[in-house]
Amino acid sequence: MSTADDKTLDELRLRAEAVGRQRLSEEGRDDRFLSPAESKKALQELRVHQIELEMQNETLRDLQGQMEASRDRYLDLYDFAPVGYLTLTAQGMIDETNLTAATLLGVNRKNLLRRSFSSLVVAEDQGRWMQHFLRVMEQDGKGGVELTLRRRDDTVFAALLDCRRTEVVAGETAVRIALTDISERKQLEAELAQHHDHLEQLVFARTAELAAARDAAEGANSAKSTFLAKVSHELRTPLNAIMGMTQLALRRASEPKQIDQLKTVMQASDHLLRLVTDILDASRIEAARLQLEMSEFTLGGVVATLIQANDGAAKKRNLRLVIDVAESLTALPLTGDPIRLRQILHNLTDNAIKFTDDGSITLRARLVDETQTDVALRFEVQDTGIGIAAADLSRLFRPFEQADNSMTRRYGGTGLGLSIAKDLVELMGGKIGVESTKGAGSTFWFTLRLGKFVTLTPPADRTGPAAEEQLRTIYHGARILVAEDDPYNQLVICELAQHAGLADDLAENGQVAVEKAGAV
Repeated sequence: MSTADDKTLDELRLRAEAVGRQRLSEEGRDDRFLSPAESKKALQELRVHQIELEMQNETLRDLQGQMEASRDRYLDLYDFAPVGYLTLTAQGMIDETNLTAATLLGVNRKNLLRRSFSSLVVAEDQGRWMQHFLRVMEQDGKGGVELTLRRRDDTVFAALLDCRRTEVVAGETAVRIALTDISERKQLEAELAQHHDHLEQLVFARTAELAAARDAAEGANSAKSTFLAKVSHELRTPLNAIMGMTQLALRRASEPKQIDQLKTVMQASDHLLRLVTDILDASRIEAARLQLEMSEFTLGGVVATLIQANDGAAKKRNLRLVIDVAESLTALPLTGDPIRLRQILHNLTDNAIKFTDDGSITLRARLVDETQTDVALRFEVQDTGIGIAAADLSRLFRPFEQADNSMTRRYGGTGLGLSIAKDLVELMGGKIGVESTKGAGSTFWFTLRLGKFVTLTPPADRTGPAAEEQLRTIYHGARILVAEDDPYNQLVICELAQHAGLADDLAENGQVAVEKAGAV
């Protein structure tokens, strides 16, 4: 037992004796004499108090040990915290600091106390630190700031300061700072920024490469379209001469075999001309060079020309070509591009005839909507042919595609007809689609909005035998100027003009044509 415990025990004995003497005094007895029983009782009470005192002392020692251990842990946590802690006075002087802060700053902790914190801040950040410190003290009460601090050995590091205003004693304020070294983070940010700049340069370079490749592809595509347009044009010129000469030869032919041969030439030439025309139109559409015309026409005229062009092919395959168009609609004067409308209907009809072995082809037109200035029409070409599987419908309107490319050998064709029809419909502001079931036929449809044209007389038919008869009747003996540089076409045009009863005057180029026209 310690000296302090002995002292406490002596005090307890004296207290017990004082209690015994007080009892004897109260009973009127001499306090110098105690009976054995009283002495035994007083001793027992003394032992009880002694035990209680020892227990209290043990509890006090435990509490004291816990407090000392807690204080040591607090000091360890404070001193060796992962961030530095400092307390600044209202004047910005360091009043308290932990070991971590001293280590970060490279200064002995004792040498930091009573030192101005601003002396640790590099010169270029002094103004920013003072503004932040005053703002925390006088306005916000808290806030973070990034500064560059200088160590004792003159090395510097990037630091994050989390500052909070607090009261250390009544009426006196201070600022507590949590100090973190963010040098690694700043270095990583700088590296990331450098990598980002490098990545941007790579992206820019790659974008430039892709743009150059795109321009090259567009240039190649444009060159291809230009080449196709030129080749198609060059092919059409001799084809026109072949067809013209064949037509003239047919007029003079008398032998049945010769007539059949010339008709075969005409059919083959017509097929080739349609193919060349499709390629030319496809290249023009792709190059956005196809221009629509705006002229007056009737739906009846378009349908009549369509029948004339497709009736022979339908009869050859024993198919019925049915026209389902209201009479009021066929006579309605319209404005638009009749040539392109006829081309769309021809492509759809020709496609239907090609893939139908038995039954009929029906051309249908219906009025969908009408205003004072225009009409919305829905056209349908319905066949009883082989039909199209649902999985193949999405490929139909792509260039050079058919529902089944393996059928090309049996049915022929390039796959351009539907693609051109779709492009023309969309160019005219309409929509096109197809409804089909495998083995049960197909219905190709499209919608167009066409303008109305107020007129008293229907437009004249400017094609076919009727047109030639009008020329012969009305303009017989008239003189015409033929401007044509191709020698074969010169022969064809002059022959046709003479056959129509016209006198021709040939100009082999534009300059001669201007001179002859001016001399009239």
